[in-house]
Amino acid sequence: MPRLVRLPEPVGCVDDLRGTWARRSAELGWAFPTDWHSPSVDAVCEALAERRDVRAAGERLGRERAAAGVSLAEALTDIDALAESVPAHAEALGRAVSLGWADRAAAPADAVSDALTG
Repeated sequence: MPRLVRLPEPVGCVDDLRGTWARRSAELGWAFPTDWHSPSVDAVCEALAERRDVRAAGERLGRERAAAGVSLAEALTDIDALAESVPAHAEALGRAVSLGWADRAAAPADAVSDALTG
């Protein structure tokens, strides 16, 4: 039987949450602010705003960050920036992002081949 997760009160508008998160992440040292946004950022914000479980969106964010070459430390600092706005979700998000990041980092490298030479 799945474990029930009690979620806190709604956290507000998706756009406001994303904007606050982006600003705070840049203040904490996100290296390239123009590369910060991704579809998984939206998924995390939507899950929070809709009071859904954030674990799947957090894992997706972790995988996406690892694939983009973001270090785990930077990805977790980014989650710390978000946690300032939604502290009740900090532990779940940190764990989920770490798991997603590790899954992607441990995956075999994508094969690259030249279509002409094989």
